[in-house]
Amino acid sequence: MRRQNFASQTECAPRENKPRVAVDTYVAKRVQVRAFESLSRHDRLTTNLYLNPYVLEKGEILGPGFRKVIVDRPSVLCFADDNPRASFAHACRYLIYDAKTGKPLRRVLTQYPPYPLRGLGMMRLFYQAVKPEPDADGGEGPIEIPCPVPLAKHGRYAILFAGAADQNHLNDLELSYRMLVGRYGFSTEDVFVLFHDGTRGADGGPFIDNTTGLLRKWPGDGSDFQIVPTDMGSKAAFRNVLVQLSTRLQPDDLLFIHTEGHGGNDWTPPADGVFLFAYPDETPGSDRYFASELHDDLATLAPCGALLVLMNQCYAGGFSAPVVAGSKALATSIACAARSDTLAYATPDMLWNDFALDWMEAQLRQHVDRTKLASSPDTNGDGAIEAREAFDYARDHSEGLDTPNYACDPKQQGDTITLGES
Repeated sequence: MRRQNFASQTECAPRENKPRVAVDTYVAKRVQVRAFESLSRHDRLTTNLYLNPYVLEKGEILGPGFRKVIVDRPSVLCFADDNPRASFAHACRYLIYDAKTGKPLRRVLTQYPPYPLRGLGMMRLFYQAVKPEPDADGGEGPIEIPCPVPLAKHGRYAILFAGAADQNHLNDLELSYRMLVGRYGFSTEDVFVLFHDGTRGADGGPFIDNTTGLLRKWPGDGSDFQIVPTDMGSKAAFRNVLVQLSTRLQPDDLLFIHTEGHGGNDWTPPADGVFLFAYPDETPGSDRYFASELHDDLATLAPCGALLVLMNQCYAGGFSAPVVAGSKALATSIACAARSDTLAYATPDMLWNDFALDWMEAQLRQHVDRTKLASSPDTNGDGAIEAREAFDYARDHSEGLDTPNYACDPKQQGDTITLGES
């Protein structure tokens, strides 16, 4: 069967501007009780339950296009998130009930949320076993970017990418942007932000406060987001940036790639392996950016001095070998939050993603709340945070859920890549 993209989904949008029909109050309560009662004793300690407040029409699609679930009658949806701190592709369930009676119709075991592009903001949380943990100091404090390091003598470029993304992924990329521009002095014109649908004001998108419907503040310091998408988080947009860079990269230049959002692993025949979820366009197969495709795309770049890659999506480790093999850089380093067969996880407060946050805090030499790091990531004392040092710090400070992994080539040069000179 041919791959289908997310664009074929209704994403819970009204058809032909037809108003949505709210779930009957009595039916909603009945569905919520039944959904809760369906949980095992263990699930009641680990699963969060959400209700779609609107009736699903016949023909609506749940999940990504390549794993779509088609609703066959007017229905009510409960989403059971069995691993709330995990990123995109993880164990979860669609619990589908009759819209008139609340009678159970289907239970679909899956790995994907019902609305990949809109997230869970439009659904109502009614049972929460796993709650965000408050910061030990009573909340997030403002981040204070240390004094910038001296500017590098070579050109430096960055691609910050997230296709189908949630608020915690945007929070990470904002920190990455501030790290690059504020700490390391990257030119804003050389930082390409390929994010979600390419806008700040997407309906229910990651920039939006789900309560007020307005642009939200960045949790790092409560200020406005500085990051502005330059294009969609699509496969085509990523390739367009590589085309631009092919005419600009010089032999001593650095390219930094930071990917957030969601990842998956296609184990079904024909098994194409791990992929990044990309924001879809009208092209078939545009919703997945496979590691093999990234390998081929990187091979089109002109040779440069260094390629430094940070990947925080689920199954990211499956990109390591293809990235290293496809790179034409003199030195390549890639740090991943998870192995090719495991998930990536958010921080306990669910504002950030654990591995990427630790990696960036190593680069910033302080926590996002401005407190001092317990140990210095600069283990060789040369004043620079090198690729291997940032990875080692993030790995050692992992809370045990992520499975960090690292690859580079050649070893000595890959280990010592830095974002800037100090």
